[in-house]
Amino acid sequence: MSLDLSRDDSIVTPPNEGRWQLWIDRGGTFTDIVAQRDGGEIIVHKLLSQNPERYADAAIQGIREILGLPVGSPIPSAQIAAVKMGTTVATNALLERKGDRTLLLITQGFRDALRIGYQNRPHIFARQIVLPEMLYERVIEVEERYTVEGEERTSVQIDAALVTSLQTAYADGIRSCAIVFLHSYRYPDHERQVAAIVGAIDFTQVSVSHQVSPLIKLVGRGDTTVVDAYLSPILRRYVEQVAAELGAETKLLFMQSHGGLTDARLFQGKDSLLSGPAGGIVGAAKTSAMAGFNKIIGFDMGGTSTDASHFSGGEYERSFETEVAGVRLRSPMMSIHTVAAGGGSLLSFDGSRYRVGPESAGADPGPACYRRGGALTVTDCNVMVGKVQANFFPKVFGADGTLPLDAEIVRQKFAELAQEIAQNSLNLLAPEVLLEIFNHLFRAIAEEMGVTLQNTSLSVNIKERLDFSCALFDQQGQLVANAPHIPVHLGSMSESVLSLIEAQGDTLKPGDVYLSNNPYNGGTHLPDITVITPVFLANAAPLFYLASRGHHADIGGITPGSMPPHSTTIAQEEILLDNRQLVDRGQFREAELLEWLTAGEYPARNPAQNVADLQAQIAANERGAAALKQMVAHYGLETVQAYMQHVQENAEASVRRAIGVLSDGRFIYPTDEGSQIQVSIQINAHDRSAHIDFTGTSPQTLSNFNAPLAVCKAAVLYVFRSLVDDDIPLNAGCLKPLEITVLEGCLLNPHFPAAVVAGNVETSQAIVNALYGALGILAASQGTMNNFTFGNDRYQYYETICGGSGAGADFDGADAIQTHMTNSRLTDPEVLELRFPVLVESFAIRGDSGGQGRHKGGNGVIRQIRFRSAMTAAILSGHRVVPPFGLQGGAAGAIGRNWVQRSTGEIELLGSRAEVTMQPNDLFVIETPGGGGFGQYPYVNDTRDF
Repeated sequence: MSLDLSRDDSIVTPPNEGRWQLWIDRGGTFTDIVAQRDGGEIIVHKLLSQNPERYADAAIQGIREILGLPVGSPIPSAQIAAVKMGTTVATNALLERKGDRTLLLITQGFRDALRIGYQNRPHIFARQIVLPEMLYERVIEVEERYTVEGEERTSVQIDAALVTSLQTAYADGIRSCAIVFLHSYRYPDHERQVAAIVGAIDFTQVSVSHQVSPLIKLVGRGDTTVVDAYLSPILRRYVEQVAAELGAETKLLFMQSHGGLTDARLFQGKDSLLSGPAGGIVGAAKTSAMAGFNKIIGFDMGGTSTDASHFSGGEYERSFETEVAGVRLRSPMMSIHTVAAGGGSLLSFDGSRYRVGPESAGADPGPACYRRGGALTVTDCNVMVGKVQANFFPKVFGADGTLPLDAEIVRQKFAELAQEIAQNSLNLLAPEVLLEIFNHLFRAIAEEMGVTLQNTSLSVNIKERLDFSCALFDQQGQLVANAPHIPVHLGSMSESVLSLIEAQGDTLKPGDVYLSNNPYNGGTHLPDITVITPVFLANAAPLFYLASRGHHADIGGITPGSMPPHSTTIAQEEILLDNRQLVDRGQFREAELLEWLTAGEYPARNPAQNVADLQAQIAANERGAAALKQMVAHYGLETVQAYMQHVQENAEASVRRAIGVLSDGRFIYPTDEGSQIQVSIQINAHDRSAHIDFTGTSPQTLSNFNAPLAVCKAAVLYVFRSLVDDDIPLNAGCLKPLEITVLEGCLLNPHFPAAVVAGNVETSQAIVNALYGALGILAASQGTMNNFTFGNDRYQYYETICGGSGAGADFDGADAIQTHMTNSRLTDPEVLELRFPVLVESFAIRGDSGGQGRHKGGNGVIRQIRFRSAMTAAILSGHRVVPPFGLQGGAAGAIGRNWVQRSTGEIELLGSRAEVTMQPNDLFVIETPGGGGFGQYPYVNDTRDF
């Protein structure tokens, strides 16, 4: 029989024949049940997932209502053949951080490896860096170590100290344990030995990484193992609760994140996070196939989130690396894109326009129409406009769960909101909606380009560290939108595009692609190679430009890795490429490219890798061009070009609003090299513009800390974009309210042939700190990228290393995070050791390195790399002499340190810039600076106060 859910008496006792099959989706807001009795008609039922006044669990209550049983009465298991269920229990526990207390056991030297992760910050323009809290409560380091080849360098030390630490954790009430050892995905013996000890102490949940996620990458595998330990007990208790109500004879199956069902007894935390949405994809695909459709887009708006998916008729699309609620996971999952906006997302008015989310009313109290005292939400909007009608919605509300949605309270609340809006005389226009759409469409194209570049590249630098950027430009070469990649790239790429237009604009043809890395013509430093693709339609001239900039692991020069600490001219940094044609009307000029890469006194050491990465950059641009052409086909060229201008105008208006609350300021910023950056900022309150004047900055130097003008402009653009709280793309409009004065021949606008390799990575950070200092709004972050390179004729590697971020007037700095002009990731230690003959000895947060203050600066890190082969290593860094400043009485952060411990035990101290020969078993140690504090702290007694 079918049920009419709009009726008050919709739940009736079905005929007492046959056994039931029940399919349940327990969502965050509603629980939906589909039931069928031995081939009979389908029954559909819905109830609130959380209604504590009426029942303890929605799934069990729904079954009782379908069977016509009173609340609390036993469920006759003999009448139920199977229950198949998708649940958000684990997902909600993760979102709300309500899992079980968890202990992490990890290889000695890596206690902070999961906290640091890949060192990139979530939002590149956020001055206050907010990181998700860790799921584990306590860490114990275990002395043990395998190499990537399986050599047992240190046998696992199960001693009295380890056992005592485990017993103490157990005595303190911790019952879940995650065990994560380096290279255990290949060599699990150490994990097995320690797991036996943990089990003997009677921990009730022991998750070991080689079983949970037997894949390379310590960080992803470690996070997945911690998630499993954190959530499995919650899940087990819920499963046992449901199973107990159903009886042991009932077959109970749960949907897993990858779309397959598993027995309730085998359901694990790591496989539960997309349980409900995964079932949605399977159901949508099967249902659509029955209707004759095999290519579908799934859209599931729930109460607290919305899930989008794609199915093209073949295999289900799955991802193996996912981030859920700020936690990295390496486990097969349905490819689902989730946004934190659903029917329960709160509606508000910010004084200029409607806003939705990110806050949610959740299931309790829920939207206003749920009769639980909630505020206006998206669901209420749908009630107001008639898309959700109370008469056709289940009557599950009110104290007894029998009332319909309350449409009257919705009308009352909207009347109040309309009165508020009328007082602000706002006209909501359709173009504002389109502006938001095009903001995201343009940015999505750049993001698609980035995914293509990562997937098709060869080098660790681009594939693992993501040291690249992609962007979209208008017909005039002005930046329209970018993906959230590397700020120093994004703000300077338009200079390269403008350079190409000026040099080759009249000769460009469809199918042409150019490359450039000339720092004196829009580039940053030579390893950053920009690939530019003009986009033609039916016109004779390009209508758009797409560009991807990647940091190549080596482009020649006097040092492997092309980041020489002691270069004095750009010729020593090799190889300079100025608007060279890489593709000629569709033909890749590989022979010419190889000739360029191998010419000169210091040629590229791995030209094959350069070629592969450049081909990946070409592919990324091609992907962007295809997406852009699809956009033009859908919206029309005139509309697309118009909104390219509108998004820039919107960015300009946003920056002007931010400037309107600023005051004049001045700052002098000394560097380790003995130079200074001087900046004054004058605010024009009348038109809300700013003049940024770097007069007084030191002349260009014989070192390589000279920053090309494009880098200086990128730093200014980044700072003023970071003052805007709205989610707008970084584009050329942000620069329009700004006048920048930089004298020729100074440190920030050098003449050829000055060396510039450190100007991009070090001086750019100094410019940003100086600007924030002049504005008086943010203490100095670590102010360096800590550029570390090593290699020989066979290997070349480059990384930048995180440090502490600066504190602000109302927030602390963050520990161990990339700041300001970079956001590149760090290669996972297992991948690094697989690709290069080194051992990551340890990687940890450097305690007490952040400056004290009312708000404390973030801490830096300590990174130790042991060499297994002879190689040249180099460090190019800053703030090893001058500490990162504090503001308003806050103390400076600790300076960084670089040193080498030889295999003999001898210590060799290094300066900000150093190049050394490393022999087998030598150890290179880098301690990065902390961020400055903000505001006077009563107990500050620190000679570092700057």
